[in-house]
Amino acid sequence: MKLTKNYILNGVHLKDKTTIYECKKLEECIIATGKCKDDHVFLVKNRDRAYFPRCSIIHDYVNNSVERVMFLDLETAYNEGIYYNHETGNVGCLMNTTLSVQEDEKMKKLVSKSKTRCLDGIKVDVLLSYGDFDRIADGLLSDKDTIAGHTFLLELQKDGTLKSKKFEIIIKNEEEGNEEIKDVKIESGDINMEELAVRINHSYLLKDVKDREGNIIDVGYTISDDYLSSVMRKINTEVELADEKTRHSYTIEEILHILKKKKEKFDSPNNTNRDLYKDDGEGNNIGLRTTGQIGIDLTTKTFYYDNIYNKSEILMVLNKMPKEITPIISIKLLGGSQPTEFVDY
Repeated sequence: MKLTKNYILNGVHLKDKTTIYECKKLEECIIATGKCKDDHVFLVKNRDRAYFPRCSIIHDYVNNSVERVMFLDLETAYNEGIYYNHETGNVGCLMNTTLSVQEDEKMKKLVSKSKTRCLDGIKVDVLLSYGDFDRIADGLLSDKDTIAGHTFLLELQKDGTLKSKKFEIIIKNEEEGNEEIKDVKIESGDINMEELAVRINHSYLLKDVKDREGNIIDVGYTISDDYLSSVMRKINTEVELADEKTRHSYTIEEILHILKKKKEKFDSPNNTNRDLYKDDGEGNNIGLRTTGQIGIDLTTKTFYYDNIYNKSEILMVLNKMPKEITPIISIKLLGGSQPTEFVDY
């Protein structure tokens, strides 16, 4: 598909009508949010991929007021993270997990010499640059800037007010002659942050969704082995964390560790930390593995990453903060997640 407006992504100018590729890698994730020890607000993600991700963490400052820390997958240019607005004193974040799980597993390079980008990566970059809950929510509800799948959006305001919203969004793109037709279905609602909210790869809000011609639109896994393993991963997450008293005894680091443990045999697809093997015919494993964990503690304004026993690699932590601005967001790398280098831009 082609862009309908100009974007600037990490200093790269993407002009109107630039061709952008949709992500075609098979990707599954678990995202969970709630409150943990000392009423800290957390958002965590187990990130499943069928390839070895090489990533960066970018700490920057945009729009003269918005500090961000973003995880960037260099294979797909997909990113997500946390923002702090230096004008309002509000801190927020968003995370997403896909519903489009039945796509081609074949590796596809999405970042090329022509500076192509995964479209969702551009959208997340733009949304986080707003540094404002309402503007981001409006973007997610618009046909133009919305992101397919499940998205959790949180903002802890300076006065202690917590704003939260969940989105379930399906986008189906079709070509009709020389014109691209887009069907967008959106459901949203508030998150009860006193309870645990978990999303994986099947639908919760959207049911029997049809396109313009009356055909059912894919809403993630349906009844199958994949659906059952997705449900079991959600159940295993809830068994560990749904009880309020138990959850409030854990720090976010302990929650990430719990989601890294295996409850069943090593290669069971039901584990929250997956290690599946699938041979591509050339001796390469293209099975889904949980390659990393992202954690955000809004209360302490801290971004966490764990590469889960070296199943992904952080190539660099790129510091693009102006010297005259005191950083508010901190970065904590867990396990063996030390980057190849720290770079001041």
